[in-house]
Order: sequence, then structure tokens, then C-alpha cells
Amino acid sequence: MKTTILFIPLLVVLVYFHDVECKKMNMDQIRAAMKGVRKNCQSQIGASSELLDNAAQKGEFPPDPKLQCYIKCILTMSKAMRNDVIRPDIIKNQAELMLAEDISERMKTTIDTCFPGVTSSDPCEAAWQFAKCYYATDSSIYFIP
Repeated sequence: MKTTILFIPLLVVLVYFHDVECKKMNMDQIRAAMKGVRKNCQSQIGASSELLDNAAQKGEFPPDPKLQCYIKCILTMSKAMRNDVIRPDIIKNQAELMLAEDISERMKTTIDTCFPGVTSSDPCEAAWQFAKCYYATDSSIYFIP
């Protein structure tokens, strides 16, 4: 009897969680979530809004140290960069967990295209090289605000 009393609530909980669908984010939701990270990194680095907006919206990536270190900050805060090294495996895993399948597949392809082109040993410049290629490859899934 005690087993039955314990089993029924457990069964109800399992059925409930089985029916819960995990909602994946679209790019607008990702960009909105990244706004707080932008504010933090922008104030930390001192990059102008114009410089950041031109990169994110127009694909203009001048070799400006503030832009480069801002991108490094964004990648570090989002766990895509650790110990000054870009972690494509982490970005891919996050994409699979958080994004719709069509977006995550495109993101993984873009990462595979761009990561080999990161040649700088300077972490800020390496982050900038990655972001510049990423935008040029598929700007519709560019996530750095």
C-alpha cells in the first residue's frame, strides 16, 4: 500500500515532465539576452556605441583595439572564450542546447568555417578575427550585440 501511495505521485510528476516541451530561442531572443552583456563589456572596455552598432548591424570591423577587446569580453562572458582561447566546442554545445535546430546547424557550419582562420596569438585580435569572419559568413545568425 505504501509503495502504491509513493508510486502514484511519482508517476504524475513523470507524466507532467514528459509533456513539457523545451522551447528553443530564436536569434531575436538571443540578441535581446545579450544586451546586458553588451552593456557590461561596453562600459568595461570603453567602446563607443557607434563602433559596436556598425559592427553588429553593418559588418564594419575596423582593426580598432577597443572593438577587438569588446568582442573578446563578449565571448568571455558568454563562455565562448576561456583563458584567452576561443572554444568552438562550447559555442556549438550552447547552440544545440539553446537554439532551434536550423539555426544551430548554420551556427556550427559558420564556426567550422571561421575558427581555422583565427591566427592571432593576441586574444583581442583573435576574437575580432573570429567575429569578422562569422559576420561575413552568415550575418543573419551573428549574435554579438
